[in-house]
Amino acid sequence: MDGGETTPLLGGGEPTTGTVTRSTAAVRERRGGTATRGPVSVQAFPPSAVTTGAESNSVDESFRVFSPDDAAILQATTFLEDAVQYRSIHHRVDVRSLSLYRFYYSRPTQLALYFVIFVLHMLAFFEAPSSLSWTSDLRQKIHRVVLPCGVTETIELLCLLVLLVDLIAKCYFKGGAVHRHSPWLLAYGVVMVISLTDWLVSIIFVCTQVVKVRRLFRPFFLLQNSSLMKKAVKSLKLSLPQIASVLLLQALHIIFFAIVGMIIFPKTSDTDEHSQFFSTLERSVMNLLVLLTTANNPDVSIPAYSENRFYAIFFILFLVIGLYCMMSMLTAVIYNQFRGYFTDSLQQSVFRRRLGIRAAFEVLRERKLMSFRFQSSLGAVGQGVSTNAVKQVLLRAKLDHSCKKAILMELSSGSPSILNCGQFQKLFDILETSVEEAVRRHDHV
Repeated sequence: MDGGETTPLLGGGEPTTGTVTRSTAAVRERRGGTATRGPVSVQAFPPSAVTTGAESNSVDESFRVFSPDDAAILQATTFLEDAVQYRSIHHRVDVRSLSLYRFYYSRPTQLALYFVIFVLHMLAFFEAPSSLSWTSDLRQKIHRVVLPCGVTETIELLCLLVLLVDLIAKCYFKGGAVHRHSPWLLAYGVVMVISLTDWLVSIIFVCTQVVKVRRLFRPFFLLQNSSLMKKAVKSLKLSLPQIASVLLLQALHIIFFAIVGMIIFPKTSDTDEHSQFFSTLERSVMNLLVLLTTANNPDVSIPAYSENRFYAIFFILFLVIGLYCMMSMLTAVIYNQFRGYFTDSLQQSVFRRRLGIRAAFEVLRERKLMSFRFQSSLGAVGQGVSTNAVKQVLLRAKLDHSCKKAILMELSSGSPSILNCGQFQKLFDILETSVEEAVRRHDHV
């Protein structure tokens, strides 16, 4: 056939029973949820190899499966690793970028990155004023370790440069159009600019700078590289409106009782209650806040109680309403709102995992290379991937050894040669369960 393409059988060499010649004009269309393909001609096959559509379910005897090309295997492997680590699959998918992407998220690279962040935080013990001393008693003469100017600054610069490379790598993997809409990457860039600028100011002033702003932003680097902490911060941010409403109600409660206290307590010179605790609104609010939050400090109420026992009713009402109503309401709102948003965030992580597994399936299904013995099996096989391709992906993926072993065991225990989407997804359900349970289920079968 002119313009045709001949695909050899798996294993190399010339085919012994025949070849499948595909027209370069062959197309596949989706209509009504089914897949149709262009013309496929079969040459030199014996008559016994041709079966009817009802017999096409037996796929083992009907065709031989070619493994997908290296690019498809690499993409599927990367998507599977993203699914295992709950990462997003929205990144570059060319071969070079995927190779760099896998190297970046490899265990040694990530450990090195966390080590740099650890060193950056440990500099606080050595920077002036140093905390390295034998005793913390200020009454004694303390001999602190003072490093020369430029030692900690050099180490800090090296750490910041590594983090700058980390930022550039993340922006490159996300792509130009995506990283501009990522608030974490934008904040990462702003913190890097502030840190490098403040470091340059310290060098210009020869380590005599008193205020070093960059130290305040160091915890951000640890926060930015932890997905769980990101979820907690996001949940807290979404919970703030509901929490703020309860805090406002609590503030109104304290202000109201502060004004009442300024009115009811006498201003005569024979009592210290007004002059010490309720002379101004600011002092009244501060003292009632201390009474409410710091183990019910009785210093505020004792002078008034000594003057008149009925003044105790004022403080009892304030504590009952504040502790058993307002504070309980605040705790309930924080718990419910934070738990709800945090649960939604975890559900999004599970969805991200399933999306990564589905993406790996689609890559293997769309870019597989197959040789079929008959035309009637073409539609059924077009909806699945071969077990050989799945095994190649599993062997290349950086998964836990016991988890990988359990999946391969499940794949080898009576699985069909072609896996559809549901079977492929179910195969990786072991990621949601324990390995021991999967092995126990396999032994039972």
